[in-house]
Amino acid sequence: MLGGLYLCYEGAEKIYELVVPHAAHAHEAELETISVDPKTFEDEKVASAVRTDFILSAEIMAITLGSLSESGLAVQALVLALVGTLITAAVYGVVALIVKADDFGLWLAQRSSPSQAGAFLRMLGRGLVQGMPYLLKVLGLIGTAAMIWVGGGIIVHGAETFGFGWLSHLLHDAGEGAAHAMPALGGVLAWLVQAAGSGLVGILIGLAAIPAVGYVVAPAWQWCATRLRRIRTA
Repeated sequence: MLGGLYLCYEGAEKIYELVVPHAAHAHEAELETISVDPKTFEDEKVASAVRTDFILSAEIMAITLGSLSESGLAVQALVLALVGTLITAAVYGVVALIVKADDFGLWLAQRSSPSQAGAFLRMLGRGLVQGMPYLLKVLGLIGTAAMIWVGGGIIVHGAETFGFGWLSHLLHDAGEGAAHAMPALGGVLAWLVQAAGSGLVGILIGLAAIPAVGYVVAPAWQWCATRLRRIRTA
């Protein structure tokens, strides 16, 4: 559930930054995550992305392991290895394609072939170069929504294991009610309603976590870091 909480916090923080940029900037300053040095700023962004990816991967592996509770140790190890390999190849393969897409587009745009195919490739290359910023914005929105949805879903299902199953049942009943109201859409509508409910839970928890991190977690972390530095230099 801590992983879900972190995902909700990260997603809600991005929405907070979009809606109230000045307040979000002040929140980041409290966390000491703003750096004037471009290299340090880039390193911080990369570290944040790595943390988020690690938590998502860990949650996927945990869900996979939970679904194999009846299987033997060898089967669990094999399935986890396959899932981990597929996740790594899929995620970082797509990231590599996105990162290199504009370079590939520039290469196409600089082709000097006078044929119609060459003209088409140049047009395609220019389209890739000009369209990548918009694609990255769309992917950022999708990623934020996914973090909130997944984080909220993790918390909803995690709360059920601790005896707070009413929220999960409420979302399930809402989905079933929507499916019965519109039988033509059926399971798709039920899934959408439950996903929207999980997303709403994720947003609310993430927004509640922002002041908690700013006023409790961050000061405690900074105090511990200061104490450790003093111990090392003593």
